[in-house]
Amino acid sequence: MRCAALALLWFFLASASAAGTELEGAWRPAVAGESADAVRLSDPGLQHFDPARLHTFAASVDTRWVLLRPARDGWPEPPWVLEVIEPGLQRVALFAGNGMAGHESWIGGTGRAWPGHGRLSFVIESALPAATPLRLRLDATGVIPPALHFAARSM
Repeated sequence: MRCAALALLWFFLASASAAGTELEGAWRPAVAGESADAVRLSDPGLQHFDPARLHTFAASVDTRWVLLRPARDGWPEPPWVLEVIEPGLQRVALFAGNGMAGHESWIGGTGRAWPGHGRLSFVIESALPAATPLRLRLDATGVIPPALHFAARSM
């Protein structure tokens, strides 16, 4: 009986923590001086990955672009957060594509993301069109790039 109750509690907690928007992701190395608007979903150099799973990007590349979009049904109603989980010491800049300027942050930095327990959470306060990707610039210059995963969650 006790095992059944613990299993039910574990299932409830796991399903509650998994709530969020399912994401699709793609990435490619960044070109020096390139703006976020230059990175498009139609770019043939993009390599697709599952943002919910740990992903190791090419260690030979210091700076890379990551594009994230909802797998279905569009972005959640604001406000919500985009979590970059286990970014290590690399710098992460978010470009939301809704006129929002890029916001760079890192663990231990003073950027606009909320740092906490191995993650950065960028607050998205305005609505995004369903097809608009979020663009992230990951800069691992001078640090070891860790495996990352990403999540879109309600606040």
